[in-house]
Amino acid sequence: MKKVLLIFFLLSTISIAACAINPSREYTTTPDSLGLEYQTLKISTPDGYALNTWIYSPNLEKDNKTVLVLAYGDAGNMSHFVYHAAAFVQQGFTVVTFDYRGFGRSSGFPIRRDFLYHTEFLDDLTAVVAYTNANLPHQKFGIWALSMGTILATLAAAREEAPIDFILAEGFVSDTGQQVSRINTLKGKAVILPEPASRYRRAVRRVKIPLLVFAATEDEITTLTDAEGLVAGKKSPRSVIPYEGGHLRGFQALSIYGFGDGYVAEVIRFLQENDK
Repeated sequence: MKKVLLIFFLLSTISIAACAINPSREYTTTPDSLGLEYQTLKISTPDGYALNTWIYSPNLEKDNKTVLVLAYGDAGNMSHFVYHAAAFVQQGFTVVTFDYRGFGRSSGFPIRRDFLYHTEFLDDLTAVVAYTNANLPHQKFGIWALSMGTILATLAAAREEAPIDFILAEGFVSDTGQQVSRINTLKGKAVILPEPASRYRRAVRRVKIPLLVFAATEDEITTLTDAEGLVAGKKSPRSVIPYEGGHLRGFQALSIYGFGDGYVAEVIRFLQENDK
């Protein structure tokens, strides 16, 4: 019962805090509390920031040779996703989570809470992708992106040289300009963009790798209609998994026998269907 309540609390915190950069420095839980095998390290960015990172390793017998790097949303820190990571690890995935600068136990950074995102967070994700790609053996490499993290994942994947095979996304931001307008109108917040929305629109068009989007029926900011528009008429492999509920509630909504098992099953199916 305690575990269920903790998961519910973490999911509620993530959902409520969305739409404004709201980092937390305190960890709510750690992988060892679930008996998970993991490594802690600091990954350096080119501009000198140290990113606290956890690398979760699956059982060798279950290892599916697939690595996921988590680019989470605009609130909390990576400790809010320990249970989520565990669901993937149990099915053979290697999962890499990290904290953006200014989040968790990564280097401090002057956060603008009224920004939709910081461009520096893309530098953080790029540094982790580069380290992971170079140091962890794998056959497939993907980014598991949530809300604000989908902006960063899209910008990273739009670079032709990026070593990214696929993106798993939830709360996908299809247009940053539209996103800001919706937040300002629906949430009554004065959120601004750190760079022109046109850059992001070009990046969305350039992404050619497989993209799986989980979309909530009750999400007014990153809508199901937006997600369906990403798929319609596109030649690159893209799929949408709709679920009943609100922003970033996919793991909860798609739980069948255990937390997030239906969610992970959809990911495995998508990767098998788009196996190179």
